[in-house]
Amino acid sequence: MSAIAADPDAPGTDRLPVLSPMLRRLAAERATGALMRDRGTLYLADGQVVHAESPATPGIDVLLTTGGTLRHEGWWDAVAQAGAHRRVGRYLVDSGHVPGGALE
Repeated sequence: MSAIAADPDAPGTDRLPVLSPMLRRLAAERATGALMRDRGTLYLADGQVVHAESPATPGIDVLLTTGGTLRHEGWWDAVAQAGAHRRVGRYLVDSGHVPGGALE
């Protein structure tokens, strides 16, 4: 994902978020590191956003079940089997409930 914004006058870009001046500067400087803000953290490598985290992001349970990758019952079974050890993701992959790539 590039930290450089698309042309704001291009068709269909009226819903694109505006990038902060700080993020533009970090992109121009090819910065590597974490940019922490009130609504989350952006991780950069050579000026490119490579990962993002936010407390507003839905949990893995919501992402897997809403997207149809896993049934709700499958999630709760995994929690019952592996939740105490905090290994729910590993259990889901090892048991064949979800492909490994679904958790990336």
